[in-house]
Amino acid sequence: MMFSNEKSKYLKSIISLIIIIVNIGFFCTPVNSKNLFISDNNYPSTLEEFITSKEQAVRALCQKARENHSGYEPDTICTDFHNACRTDLVARLNMTCVSSFGKDEQCDCTGEPLSFDAPVLKYSPGIYEHYNDKIMEFECSSQSLADVFKKNRQADPLLKLQYLASYQGALLLYPGVQWRHNFFPDTSNPCKKDAGTCPDFDPRFRGWYVQSVSSSKSLILIVDVSSSMGEKDRLEVAMRGALNVIEGLTLRDRFGIVFFSDSAFTCSFIDIERDGLLPVNYKNKNLFTECINSMTPFGGTNFESAFDLAFKIFESNERLLSLGNQTRTCSNAIIFLTDGSKTQGEDPNRLIKEKNEKFKAKIFSYSFGSEADLYLPKVIACENNGLWAKIDDDNAGNLLTQMSSYYEYLSYKENSSSVVWAEPYDDVTGLGEMTTASLSCFTKKGRLIGVAGIDIPINQFDYYPNGRRRLQELVSREETCPPPVPQEMLDQLREGTPLCNYCSCPALYIGISSSLGGVVLIALVTVLVVCCCIYRKKARKERRWKDYQDLILREMSTTNDAATIQRSRGSVLRGWTPMLDEAEFEDSNNSMFYTTTTNRRNRHFIN
Repeated sequence: MMFSNEKSKYLKSIISLIIIIVNIGFFCTPVNSKNLFISDNNYPSTLEEFITSKEQAVRALCQKARENHSGYEPDTICTDFHNACRTDLVARLNMTCVSSFGKDEQCDCTGEPLSFDAPVLKYSPGIYEHYNDKIMEFECSSQSLADVFKKNRQADPLLKLQYLASYQGALLLYPGVQWRHNFFPDTSNPCKKDAGTCPDFDPRFRGWYVQSVSSSKSLILIVDVSSSMGEKDRLEVAMRGALNVIEGLTLRDRFGIVFFSDSAFTCSFIDIERDGLLPVNYKNKNLFTECINSMTPFGGTNFESAFDLAFKIFESNERLLSLGNQTRTCSNAIIFLTDGSKTQGEDPNRLIKEKNEKFKAKIFSYSFGSEADLYLPKVIACENNGLWAKIDDDNAGNLLTQMSSYYEYLSYKENSSSVVWAEPYDDVTGLGEMTTASLSCFTKKGRLIGVAGIDIPINQFDYYPNGRRRLQELVSREETCPPPVPQEMLDQLREGTPLCNYCSCPALYIGISSSLGGVVLIALVTVLVVCCCIYRKKARKERRWKDYQDLILREMSTTNDAATIQRSRGSVLRGWTPMLDEAEFEDSNNSMFYTTTTNRRNRHFIN
């Protein structure tokens, strides 16, 4: 009996030990080894089916976006959408706490309030409701896209966030969420807290957006840091724009930066001869960020030295490419930002024309502030297949939107249907390490509508053997460089037509775009020219009519023969009446008949 009790105790101990081991194994399994919030039944049986389901969801969003664009009636204003920054949004959409997305203090850090009934719209800095016709079109598409969002989620319960980012700066996001978190997440505290105001966020500078809309590029950013940039917070706005450009670069890109005032220089950690253009990675992004944040305004404005240094960087990079130390990108580009006119150095156009013959860099120029040179930056852009824009001080927020226009230029891919997988990143909404499957959406004419995307937590790939390895293959698969941008599209991006945009008729465009005074001046000149033309035409008619009368008078003074007078009259009329219209000719004919008859009697003209 004692043996039996000992055996029973021994058996209970073994069972208890097994239970403990099983529990330890369950609770200590890394979160990224399997998604604990979703049933295994929701995962497709193979990794390739899993990938295909994500890409199909993105394509469905793009297809609906194209349909919406084709059916939109211009100037239609819609109000049936929800602004993500509304303070009453949680109550308005009757949101409930969902534990499988993020953590928010509104849900006691155990979940996040979401709405699966409606998406929300988040506007980028400087953009607001009904901002322009493109934003209004995007607002009107929110309801029809909501149906696609819901169908995607029903077909694939694993889906997290789905969205469509407009190239104009609006983000349609599903499920609906109140935008309360900061652009750069605090990874040390995954529970989101109220930021007090609706934090800025611009999707056009996120890696998943940039990687989808543009091919690999070698980019140099040229920034004016002269004394005038210290006025009206221009340097601060410019530096924020520069940081957003850097944030949007991908591992396929290479980057350099040039600052200029009296002369040009670059960041201290860069050795131009050794480095050329630097690869875009986490370390270099941080170094560039520190360098940009350290800038202070000083000195004059020397355009020539800025472009000279930029092309020296391109030349050094070309030498490294020839040695096989780098991989060539699809295109070269320069972003040039200034707030003034050159005070030192020569006109840079001769240097640019000479140097850029080799590199074919597209130059995007921005005249920033009320004192900015409107002519030279525009000419630089026009002569180098680029874009130009003027940004007023009171519309500085639009700098970020205008600087992103070069993405639309570089987005031309002849309606590529390839889904792009983004490099893993920390999710801005607090969902941890994430990748995005995205696709550029184009109109039938090749204009960019925006980018559709869905977020996939990296831990979902861990459900499958070699899942992360397959993800890396998707991220790094070889790209195909796009063809040159058609001239028709370039003219559209230049806000005009081939006959008149700021490149094809610069004087008119700058006169119109500079100020209301310019518009009034052009109108007055036009009226004056028209009046002068009318006066000259009338004076010419009167002079020729007088000559006509004098000729008839001379003819009649020498003869009384009616047939001779009639022949002379017909000959003169045929010679001079091309200057008269049909009504005038008829009146003149009748009047002359009366006059010649009377003159035969009275031998004088009645004037």
